[in-house]
Amino acid sequence: MFRKIFKLPETGPVANESYVGHFAPLVDRLAERIDPQVCAAMAKALTLMEDGTPCPAPHVSAGSTAVASLSVTLIARILNGDPVLEAPYMLVANMGTVSTEGAIKI
Repeated sequence: MFRKIFKLPETGPVANESYVGHFAPLVDRLAERIDPQVCAAMAKALTLMEDGTPCPAPHVSAGSTAVASLSVTLIARILNGDPVLEAPYMLVANMGTVSTEGAIKI
C-alpha cells in the first residue's frame, strides 16, 4: 500500500528513488484537502530538498504528536463501540476538521 501511495516500484529496493520526486506528486494530489499555507510550506521544503538537503521541517515532533492523537482517538472509538477502519483501508484525517469538530468521522 505504501509503495502504491508514493508510486514506487511494486518490488525491489528504493534507495535510489527521489524522496521529493515521489512525495511532491502526493502532496499535489492531496492539495485540495490541505490548508493552502501548509501546501506552500511543504512546497518550499521540497524545493529546498531537491538538491539532497535534509528536510528543514521539524516533522518528528509533529508526526509523533499526530500519531499519538490518532491512536488515542482510535482507542476511544474502540472502547465506545464506534466503527474503526481496519487494514487494508487507509484512514486520512484532516486535523483541522478534527480540531474543530472534535472527532474523526468514518
